[in-house]
Amino acid sequence: SEFLYHDHYGHLKTISGMSVTKFISGNYNFTQVVLDNKVDWTIIIQFIVEKDGIISNVIIEQGLCKACDDEAIRVVKKLRVNPVLINGIAERIRYRVPLRLLTE
Repeated sequence: SEFLYHDHYGHLKTISGMSVTKFISGNYNFTQVVLDNKVDWTIIIQFIVEKDGIISNVIIEQGLCKACDDEAIRVVKKLRVNPVLINGIAERIRYRVPLRLLTE
């Protein structure tokens, strides 16, 4: 259950080659709470990319509201990524990814 912590999510791509942040923001459905209010907030999501590329242990490090956080978790669980290779070996890596919610 050991994992390496990796804050630099920028190089992490979906299997189709899309950036993880683009995938998350493109699949996130704004909740009614966000749509009804002026919101400028960043949800911080943590998850592990297992050695086979499966996403696990999705948690909200910094949330906004239960519905917003649940939607972020739903989207991250849909992620499909390639295994992360460190020196040519697939490793279990924890990532922290920000999701900025901004409405006017």
